Amino acid sequence: MTGFRRVLIIYGPTVTGKTSLAITLAKKFTGEIISADSRQVYKNLDIGTGKVSFDSKIEKHDNYWIVDGVKIYGFDIISPPSRFSSADFKNFASPIINKLQTQNILPIVT
Repeated sequence: MTGFRRVLIIYGPTVTGKTSLAITLAKKFTGEIISADSRQVYKNLDIGTGKVSFDSKIEKHDNYWIVDGVKIYGFDIISPPSRFSSADFKNFASPIINKLQTQNILPIVT
């Protein structure tokens, strides 16, 4: 079907394994992850926000992380006590989702 774009959404309570599931699915379905977590956007708040497993292989880059071989956007965007609203998230995530879709990469919002 031409023009039909897919986005996978994974949601649920904090520290329930959403990111781990998203990484597994990204590897299986050629995807990349966009974190929609309200705390993971903050720099230096790695412990307690459930960003990734302590066993994960992590490469931190300016606009994304690579965790266990999967690109994740949305970590470490701003410093506390700055605010990041749902409108900020939309402005941040929409161009990434569009870019991934044009590259036939499945956007996984988690």
